[in-house]
Amino acid sequence: AAGERGVANKGEIIDSTIVTGGRNAFTSIGSVERLTIQSAVFQAAGAPDRPSPKELLWTYLNQVVRDTAFLDLSGVDRKAASEHEDARLQLAAVFTMLDTVRSAGPSEGLGNRIRNLFAQPPEAAERESAAEFVSRAPYAVLLGDPGSGKTTFANFLALALAGDLLGDATANRGLLGESWQAGALLPLRVVLRDFAARISPRDLHSPGDQLLQHFIQRLGKGLAAFEPLLCTHLVESGGLLIVDGLDEVPEAHRRREFVKQAILDLRRSFPRLRLLLTSRTYAYQRQEWRLPGFVDAVLAPFSDDQVKTFVGHWYAHVSTVRPSLTPDNAQGRATLLQQAIDRSPSLRELARRPLLLTLMASLHAWRGGTLPDKREELYDESVNLLLDFWQRPKIVLGPDGQPVLQTESAAEWLKVPHERVRETLEALAFKIHQEQPEGKGEADIRECDLVDALLRVTGADTRHARVVEYIRDRAGLLINRAEGVYSFPHRTFQEYLAARHLTMAGFPDKLLELATHDVERWREVVLLAGAKAARGTHHSGWSLVTALCPDPYDPRQIALPTDREWSLAMLAGQVLIETGIYRAA
Repeated sequence: AAGERGVANKGEIIDSTIVTGGRNAFTSIGSVERLTIQSAVFQAAGAPDRPSPKELLWTYLNQVVRDTAFLDLSGVDRKAASEHEDARLQLAAVFTMLDTVRSAGPSEGLGNRIRNLFAQPPEAAERESAAEFVSRAPYAVLLGDPGSGKTTFANFLALALAGDLLGDATANRGLLGESWQAGALLPLRVVLRDFAARISPRDLHSPGDQLLQHFIQRLGKGLAAFEPLLCTHLVESGGLLIVDGLDEVPEAHRRREFVKQAILDLRRSFPRLRLLLTSRTYAYQRQEWRLPGFVDAVLAPFSDDQVKTFVGHWYAHVSTVRPSLTPDNAQGRATLLQQAIDRSPSLRELARRPLLLTLMASLHAWRGGTLPDKREELYDESVNLLLDFWQRPKIVLGPDGQPVLQTESAAEWLKVPHERVRETLEALAFKIHQEQPEGKGEADIRECDLVDALLRVTGADTRHARVVEYIRDRAGLLINRAEGVYSFPHRTFQEYLAARHLTMAGFPDKLLELATHDVERWREVVLLAGAKAARGTHHSGWSLVTALCPDPYDPRQIALPTDREWSLAMLAGQVLIETGIYRAA
């Protein structure tokens, strides 16, 4: 009656097995109104007083959906999240599928290849969607810098698979695109920093067993009976285990080796289980970290089309959660944001990074459909948000769901105010910009220089190793590019922070000295410093203009100035345009 590969039930199913295939629906009366299970095997309950398998599965899948359904803007905009109840947007509504490029492997200079990826047109590298990569590779490692979208994609993938099994019309496999050929998979998610906090190397259980037990315990007491059903399913049908944050496992007490072994143990125990790991690019470059049999790829920056898609999705959804914003107004705001990005090369570069585009869209939405008129103000707000994100406390939960490790904010931990941390980074930005061998891209910051700079501003008795762990494990205003090497997420922030430093250190004479020596290296820094100073008083802006071009124009002396003096005069004119102070002259 149910048709080929179908299931029909006209009574109780006890001490039996339900096997489904294709796209079959199991309908019940009671707390579970509708449950769609595709290619799944679950044994029915053996006694009436136990939760039924379909209820356990329904409960688990809904738990996955609740954990992954929202894009929490407190990650990029704490002010917006605190002032607007609608700051939590539905991930399925705003997510834009990411692309990957295949890894070159450690012997072929993966670090340089990925670093240069952001310096070439996004279309220059051969791409495939992240969903297609995971679908094609049963054992996959997804690499990327902080803010590249690794965790967001992992959450989106889990959401789509869980929603598909639940028959959700808004979040399902359709969101993964036609390239998803792996079918319906039961998603399992593990955040490795949580697992690492409770690792017990002396435990007699294998590392793989401990990882599985960690997953079960995190589900809570309500799903304690789910374990045997889950293990049966993993043996007979498999699933997709998403292991997020391989790089966030500390090296102390051989935890990283333990985690690596746990992953390999689970692969051996459940041959049908697919695995997806995420890690920062630099960490997986090390040969001892690489997992045998795993294929890796790197998340690519957004293309122009992906930026446009994200902006459209963003405002289309914002209009549904903010009653004051009509669909027509939302479309108009999306157009304005897209035009602002298209007009500005610097904004276009920022928008290629998912974290920075989300930050930009958040600023635009909660500011009423505008960005700051002056780019210096935009960079100021963006730096504040990224610095706030980087400095905030970070919590790791234990098996009982309670915090077992909480790292204080930078201000609390280093025993210095927020402003001192920012001033330290500003001075460091100036130093690396001045010493950078080439005038392109972001300069490298040596770990020892970064740690020493932070330790110099604090009187706290803080160990060097703990500072390294603190700055490494946080996305935001600093990115861990390679082992012992950091940088700012974009050259714009390096230049802006250097400019802020120079407004407080010998302004405007130091700027004149630097520009005279190398005008191209310091052009953007001079313009941003002028805009920052002029935001205080127009007189400060004029003092910089006068320093750059001290003599009035005299047509009788036109041949006397040198090329360098003409370049500085042109820079002075650009400062006037950047600041707008000429309008009040």
